[in-house]
Amino acid sequence: MRGIIGEIRNNPSDPLSVGFARYTDVFGSALPYQIEAGETAGNLSDVFSRAATQYAERIAMTRALLKSLSLPILNAGAFFCILLAFIIWGIPIVVDSFMTRELVIPLDFRVMMQISESLRSSPIGWVALVLAGVFAWINRAKIIASAPVEWFLMKCPVIGDIYRKAMIYIYFTELADLIDANVGIKKSYDIVIGIARNRYFKQYFGGVQTALIEGLSDGEAFLQQARILDTDGFYIAGSIGMSESTGDLTNGIRDFCGDFKDEVKFKMEVLPAFLMIASTLTFALVAGVVVVRVWMGIMDGMDQELQLINGFINAK
Repeated sequence: MRGIIGEIRNNPSDPLSVGFARYTDVFGSALPYQIEAGETAGNLSDVFSRAATQYAERIAMTRALLKSLSLPILNAGAFFCILLAFIIWGIPIVVDSFMTRELVIPLDFRVMMQISESLRSSPIGWVALVLAGVFAWINRAKIIASAPVEWFLMKCPVIGDIYRKAMIYIYFTELADLIDANVGIKKSYDIVIGIARNRYFKQYFGGVQTALIEGLSDGEAFLQQARILDTDGFYIAGSIGMSESTGDLTNGIRDFCGDFKDEVKFKMEVLPAFLMIASTLTFALVAGVVVVRVWMGIMDGMDQELQLINGFINAK
């Protein structure tokens, strides 16, 4: 960060907005426009104060989310390793007991044995797994921006609610900062639409902008697009309508953004416990199914042996 500020300071002939525009990957695409408007209006200190607050909030929110997800992810990784170890070393022991006694091996056991042999004898599967992981990591931005992932992030009952409210906080705070920096209303919406990475929010703000151009009030424009954000959209529309009636739009936006931020922080504190319980129950269910299936396979083998013994006795 100090290096970036130093680079901007080393070019005093350039306006600050031009200097910050070179580092939109760090400061965001909206800040140069806010600085440009602040330079014109002479209120740069307010612009930087708001930008610093939002930047700190974004970092805090990102760290809290990573912290809340770390333990459940480790839990999932541990279970995956246990399941993989069972397939590689446990299944061959079970199948070998069938083959030693010349019994019929169940179909699902044969399939798992094929997977086990592939993992143990051929490095291709492991190489493919590693390459798939590397490819997914390199293309993570495209994967996150894909339609199925965006739908999941917006609609998932728990994670989707946190994600949606966090994005509302980020984009609406950006919109309020742009308006307070005296950037034009249309240009402010253009900037927010441009920085929105989620197609749902692009559609949402694009629809609001179109409705405003058509002559609708702010409250009516947001109400028209409310369904895109589910119940949050109707709450926003009501808050915007109230703020519009008092003539204090940006403070109204910051009020409901503060509500969403507090709710996101609370849910991120609760999320680890919820995910741990849900993942543990899921893993216990899967492990139970595997154990029961192995037990049923063993019992099936014993039944086959009893039939062979009965046949031998009857033959005598």
